Amino acid sequence: ITAIGVISYGAAPLSVFDDIFKWLAPGNLFAFSFNDQSLEDGRYEAKVNDYISAGRAELLVSEYGPHLTKLGVNSGSKVFVLKCLS
Repeated sequence: ITAIGVISYGAAPLSVFDDIFKWLAPGNLFAFSFNDQSLEDGRYEAKVNDYISAGRAELLVSEYGPHLTKLGVNSGSKVFVLKCLS
C-alpha cells in the first residue's frame, strides 16, 4: 500500500496509519511520507517507531528530501517503507 502525502497535517489524520496497517498481511509493504509539518509533531515518527519496537514492522527505507520544490515551496518530506511482520 502507498500513502504518499496522505497522512499529514491538512490531510488524513494519524489514526489512518493504524487503519492501513490492519489491511497488511505479514510480508506486505507500506510506503508513505510525512511532510515537514508532520515531522515537527513528534507523534508521527513515534507512531512508526512504536510499530518497529513492538515487532509489528521492519523499517526498510527512511529517506528525507525536498518536497514541492517545483511549486516554489521550500520544504521537505521523509519517505518511509515498512515491511509488515505481524
